[in-house]
Amino acid sequence: MAHSYFKRGDPLVLDMWLYDASAGLILGADDINRGIDLDSPDLTIECQVNTIQGKRLGSLTYEAYEDQVADKGKFLLQNTAPTDNWPVGDAIFDVKIGILGQIKHSMSFVFTIVETQTP
Repeated sequence: MAHSYFKRGDPLVLDMWLYDASAGLILGADDINRGIDLDSPDLTIECQVNTIQGKRLGSLTYEAYEDQVADKGKFLLQNTAPTDNWPVGDAIFDVKIGILGQIKHSMSFVFTIVETQTP
């Protein structure tokens, strides 16, 4: 897997897809119909970015794609505060999903924060 880099001071915007990964589904892995309906009032999505050492850097908010028919389950995660003061080095986050009373977490994503060269 390729390592990801993020230039501090830039907006952190991640394109995500929440989909049904149940074993035995007949739908193809990329079939949009596998997407989870994000219009559910029972749905919560939370995300927090931390340093590898566990210091909280910031929260990411989610925004569902407007057309949840054509883009079922797709959403953006975006930083809510500037990233200018995030320290250079490795950072980590996961995504916490609450739906129908169940809480699940994504895998953890590690990336490296690097300094910008052109302020």
